[in-house]
Amino acid sequence: VCTGLNAEWESTIQTETQFPVVSGTKVEVTCSDSEALNKGSSKVTCTGTEFTHSKEPSCSIPGKLKEEKVKER
Repeated sequence: VCTGLNAEWESTIQTETQFPVVSGTKVEVTCSDSEALNKGSSKVTCTGTEFTHSKEPSCSIPGKLKEEKVKER
């Protein structure tokens, strides 16, 4: 069961999905900032207690030189 998005996404990624969700559930994610573009997966899958994806969701605003880095585990 996933009780929320991965902690490292909290400041940049959002979803309209209500939590908790059971393992195997696909969740659509978007950038919290409407001007930002998601450069990773737009759908993530609850696997166990965390979300897995084909490419880490990450948001960047076009025109800005520096992307906000997601902290490494």
